[in-house]
Amino acid sequence: MGKMKYNPFTDSLDFVNKPSDTAYGASWDGVTDVAPSKNAIFDKIETLAGGHDAVTLDVNADTLLSLTDQELGLDTQTANRVWAGPVSGADAVPTFRALVADDIPDLSGTYLTAESDPLSLHLDQTTPQTITGGVPVGLEGSYTHKITFNMIGTAGEQAWVQIPYDCTITSYELTADQSGSIVLDLWVDTYGNFPPTVADTITASAKPTLSSAQKTTDSTLTGWTKALTAGKYILANVDSASTLEKAVLTLNVTRS
Repeated sequence: MGKMKYNPFTDSLDFVNKPSDTAYGASWDGVTDVAPSKNAIFDKIETLAGGHDAVTLDVNADTLLSLTDQELGLDTQTANRVWAGPVSGADAVPTFRALVADDIPDLSGTYLTAESDPLSLHLDQTTPQTITGGVPVGLEGSYTHKITFNMIGTAGEQAWVQIPYDCTITSYELTADQSGSIVLDLWVDTYGNFPPTVADTITASAKPTLSSAQKTTDSTLTGWTKALTAGKYILANVDSASTLEKAVLTLNVTRS
């Protein structure tokens, strides 16, 4: 506000350096003792270019963002899509698309691989065991498993197990603590007919046999009933044995 001074000629108070009603411009540069009035400021504002151009979205941004009354938001998207670059080829503007295998980095160096024999079954003649349940999630498929019978060099029924899944015998290995002789037989029957008997043999005339030897293997399995059905019981019987004290029969099976 400007200063006021008494004017004796008019007997009134006059403004000294009162606000100017002239819109300010270049001529005001350097003037320090006169202020613009509200009207002058309004007039100047009226001459200025108004605001900015309206914000718009290009075609790429429009897939991600929404624009309403100059307010940005996010567009809704289809479920199970990722915001990513192209699946292959040159670099390009990202889009929403389905995830593909190449999007996932190779983590093989950070996790443990499954053992070649994740479901071995170990049995001995002193503690007959029953294996129940199925195959753990992630281990389904045609894996090679083992059914192992630990036996002593005495004739008679040695060990049995319930077959946990359908599978096929592909071979066996028979080993002993020392060179000696042993003849084994394998019997298979249902739970309702337990225990299996010699009438349920699956080895025909090609029984697992050591003859003055410490180890043997067979993948031919002539005459064998190789297919095993889940839920049935398989029993190992020692028909005869001499010299050796311990023997281990390992059946290699492939899950159906």
